[in-house]
Amino acid sequence: MDHVTPADHQPELPRDRFIVGEPPDEEHVPLDVVFVGAGPAGLAGALELARLVREDNEAGGGIGDVEIGVLEKAGQLGEHSLSGAVI
Repeated sequence: MDHVTPADHQPELPRDRFIVGEPPDEEHVPLDVVFVGAGPAGLAGALELARLVREDNEAGGGIGDVEIGVLEKAGQLGEHSLSGAVI
């Protein structure tokens, strides 16, 4: 059986579709880190990152403020966790 390497079959991704050329409008939200999905992993990751940043700042580290966001498609955080996929 031949081996398949996913990187050999990756379609080309045009940069102009993923990098915005114009400046943001008045509704933009500046973020340093975005977690996609407010399920258990996304929320835990955001909380852990916030804790690590806080501890680093308290210890005199150079991280400073980090804007952390969680992007969720549901109306409320964790709403899809009750869909049967998790519980």
